[in-house]
Amino acid sequence: MHYDGDSALEHCASKLGLQPDQHVLDIGSGFSATGRFLAAKYGAYVTGIELQRESHELAQLITMRNIDACVAERVRSVNADFLNLTPESLVAVGCEGGSSSSSAQFDHVVSLLCIMHIPQSARSALFRQAARFLKSGGKMYIEDFYDKSCRSGTLSNLTENELHHLHEVIACPYLPSASEYTSDVAAEGFDSIEFEDVSEKWTPLVRARTERYRGSEKPDAELQKFYDSVAEIFEGGNMGGVRLTAVRR
Repeated sequence: MHYDGDSALEHCASKLGLQPDQHVLDIGSGFSATGRFLAAKYGAYVTGIELQRESHELAQLITMRNIDACVAERVRSVNADFLNLTPESLVAVGCEGGSSSSSAQFDHVVSLLCIMHIPQSARSALFRQAARFLKSGGKMYIEDFYDKSCRSGTLSNLTENELHHLHEVIACPYLPSASEYTSDVAAEGFDSIEFEDVSEKWTPLVRARTERYRGSEKPDAELQKFYDSVAEIFEGGNMGGVRLTAVRR
């Protein structure tokens, strides 16, 4: 899942400096739409890590049915918990990331609107894992939410209602501030960190999404609630969107 359609993935590829035949690891890959786009447009090899089995199986089905055989050959989905994954286990299933060794290492790691679902206690481990799978000098690109109200050590202004919707509806247990986000990433082996606030860009997009879904033929009540919650919290100004790029040391 990501906002702003293909242009978001084009921006991602641009920030990575993505080249043909480079290998990308996608954390929280869903239905592998990101992988198929990067394979089709840029000639990348993409390995997606998806925790939910149903999403993983549908991703494989869609990719195998892709009319472009070259795309199908370049995109893989692995049903696993990224936090417990080892480079050796990826090699065992044929996803070596272009590495000639027994451990998978990738040119780039991406994660689009997934890390928000990770609890605070596991964030350091996640970024450490990302560094573990990256070649030295490889890039990580993230799109995520953050606590925009918390600046320079100030307390968060997120309301009780916003926190309730974040935890119970959006399944977002923790929102870091901008400074916390960059320091968490830096502590696990990354330099040259770029933190781009995209709140103004995303706010109208999430509002348009929820209204478009509301007008669909048979909107699901729970999904509508999710979309509404995201739009309302963005519009409240306390939650922001970020595009973060970092380079592995």
